[in-house]
Amino acid sequence: MSLTEYAEEVEAAVAEMQVRILATDDALREPATSLPAYEAIWRERADARREFLGVIETFDPPDEADALHAAATDIVGRLALAEAAVADQVSDYGGVPELNGLGTTPAFRGFIEVNEEATNVCLAAQGMFDDTAQREVFADVSWVTAEMKEVIEVVFDCVPSET
Repeated sequence: MSLTEYAEEVEAAVAEMQVRILATDDALREPATSLPAYEAIWRERADARREFLGVIETFDPPDEADALHAAATDIVGRLALAEAAVADQVSDYGGVPELNGLGTTPAFRGFIEVNEEATNVCLAAQGMFDDTAQREVFADVSWVTAEMKEVIEVVFDCVPSET
């Protein structure tokens, strides 16, 4: 798989996942009306990530994308597990008022931690692009192309800065 093909395939998979995640983001901004509905939101998030993971795990990335691909599959898998754990926590509640304490639960804190790690992966990838002085690390491979920058942007929902 060429880098361009890889970028295109990942972008298509991400676009599908993002539609689902953004819909749940919108739903999470609304007041919860029932526990089953709130649980379903978190399960949808986990399912969207698992399905995305199932797609990208079938890819054979080009050498220059191996490390990023491994980081992406790891973090997306852990996000799916963390979101499923939040859904499990919600399903254990007895009523909507208990949702006020959701942010203090180990499950939710675990989700926040993994989400912060995803941000760190994003920042590390961005740093890789920004740190032109360290490009000698990549002396044996061609420098990352614009398509690869797009992969970083869509997988980790971050925008590499322009240098």
